[in-house]
This record gives sequence, structure tokens and C-alpha cells, in this order.
Amino acid sequence: MTAAERLSYLLQGASLMFFLFSSISLFQSEQCSRLKRALALVVLFFAVSEFKDILRIFPVITESAYAMRLLYSIDLWVMGVCATYFIEFVRPGWFTFKRAAQLSNVFILFTGIYAITGSSAVLTAELIYVGVYCFAVLSVFGFLVVRYNRFIRNNYSNLERLNLNWLISVLVVFLVCIVVWTVYLFNHNYIMKCIYYVISLTAWIILIARSKNQIEVSFDEEQPAPVESVEPQPTVEMPTEEQPSECAAPDSEQPTDNSQLTEQMKAQLNELMTEGEIYLNSRLTLSDLAGELGTNRTYLSNYLNRELNVSFYDYVNSFRVKRACAMIASDPDVTVHDIVERCGFNSVSTFRRSFSREVGQTYGEFRKNVGSK
Repeated sequence: MTAAERLSYLLQGASLMFFLFSSISLFQSEQCSRLKRALALVVLFFAVSEFKDILRIFPVITESAYAMRLLYSIDLWVMGVCATYFIEFVRPGWFTFKRAAQLSNVFILFTGIYAITGSSAVLTAELIYVGVYCFAVLSVFGFLVVRYNRFIRNNYSNLERLNLNWLISVLVVFLVCIVVWTVYLFNHNYIMKCIYYVISLTAWIILIARSKNQIEVSFDEEQPAPVESVEPQPTVEMPTEEQPSECAAPDSEQPTDNSQLTEQMKAQLNELMTEGEIYLNSRLTLSDLAGELGTNRTYLSNYLNRELNVSFYDYVNSFRVKRACAMIASDPDVTVHDIVERCGFNSVSTFRRSFSREVGQTYGEFRKNVGSK
């Protein structure tokens, strides 16, 4: 046995223990949300997958054609299991164990038939099904990510621990893992197997850590303020677009056109932003602002999107950036951390991105220009 082969078995054992304990930890967390349950299910599947690969070292398994076909076919369940987690991420509240089972039942059927018959035609059909399934899941996931991102930009003034940009990066890493594993399957190069486990474990550590910090969003219920603590898992729930705010004004005060606010409300909105400086609240949401105006989220969102042609996120952060520019102009020595804290931003990175988009130059360039005057 070569050194690379011994290292690959060591990494495989480490992966098994990592997946097993991570799954137990997720299931036993104080608030095991739907997202955590979906992730725990996926991680548990990978623990079982690593364990069944270890079984292949025993002669009683390798000598049984039925057992080897069964173990080989289980690998094709990966996308069906992972789909439960990815869809729950962008469509909160979707996951149930019943739906997870429904996504996997065709894979289980194919596995049973192939294990019993050993038919190459069945295996080919399963591979074709997996390919079509992967394309369908990625297409649906892409659509839901766009919808999710649009929703949070129209409802939140800070997107820290809400956006899914990091998840896209992790998915790219997993695609690299699939390529590396495929290369290993064709030439049984144990160096490639070691590379696969190193990349895979790194990606899983990042995925699990970020998932624990992710604020979950629901599209169905009334929205409380986000919670900053990491444990227990913070949950932010959003009402549906059609549901009016509890603070909505009487019907007589609402505009007849759902796409518009009354002129009085527009003036009140401008006053809240310019004089009331409500944007200094880093947790400000669309529902909060609608409540202050005595209207509902739909009217306010339509006004921002259709008349001002901006999302709620961009609208609020434009005021924060203007305040930051004024602070820099009046006090060139003010620190970036003071600006972030006093202008309603949640982080320096968010401030820098918003500043560049709003001003058209980076924060550093702006400060340099102000200092040279």
C-alpha cells in the first residue's frame, strides 16, 4: 500500500467522523430549524456514504456482486438529498422529511432494481435520470436565488448574514470536487482522492459554519426584528406581499392606486429620512418604515420600485452614504469604523460597497480628493 493510498484512507475516516459528529450536532442544536434539519440530513447522508465506502475493504462485501452494485448505486442519490437543503435555503419553509423522501424515491427505486438485476440498461437509465435531475434542480435553484435576492433587497436595509453570495462560491467548489472525484474513479489515482477529500472537507466546514450564522427568512409570516446572536439560530420572518401591515391606516387614507402613496405619505417619507434620520437604525426593514408611514409594505415597495426605480436596500443606503460623505467633508480625520457605526451600516465591507455604488468612486479615492481640497 502506497503512502498516498494510506493517506486517502486516513482522510476518508476523518471525513466519516466529521460528517457524523456534525450531523449529530445539528440535530441536537437548541433550535433545530428547518434549514438545520435539511443540512443535518445531507451531512448524515454523506456520513453513511463514507461508511459504505469503507465497507468495500471487507472481502464479504467485495465478493458479493449484489452488495457492490448496491453500494455503487447509492452514490447517485447525492443530488436528490442535496436538493432538499439548497431549495430550503432559497424557499424557506419548504423542507419536510416527507418531501425529502419524495425527492429520493426514484433514486431508491433505481438502486433496488439495479442491485437485483445488475442490468447495464437500468444503470444507464439511472445515470440519464441523474443528469436530467441535476439540470432541473440547478435551474430551479438559480430561479429561486434570483427571487430570494430580489426579495431581501426590497425588504431589508442591511444584507449581512442574509445574502447567498457565499453559497454560490461553495457550490463552485463542490463542482470542482465532483470533477476531481470523477478523475479518481477513472484512473484510481489516490493522490486525486486525497485532493478530493481536502477540498471537500474545507468546503463542508465553510458551509456548515456559514449556515449556522445565516439569518433565515420566511416569506409567509409577520416579521420580527433580526436577532444578532448566533446561538440559538436567529430567524427573520417576512409577511407575504399581499398581507397588509398591522399598522396600516384606515382605508380612507390609503391611495386608490396600489402602486402609489398619497402625496402626504411621500412628504412624510422624505421627512422621516431627511429630518428623522430613521435610516440610522441598522436593522430598519420595509415593514418598519411602512408602519411609521401608516401604510403597508406593498404600497411602499411599489412606490420605491416603480416611481423611484430603486430597491428598499438601495434607497436607505443612499441616505447613509450621503451622511457619510458629509461626515468626511466636515471631519477628514474621522475613521471608517466611526462612519459605519454612526451612519447605520452593519459592517465596513457593506459600507465600502454601498459607497462605491452610490458615489461612483471608492471610499479611499473620495477621502483623498476631500483631503486635497
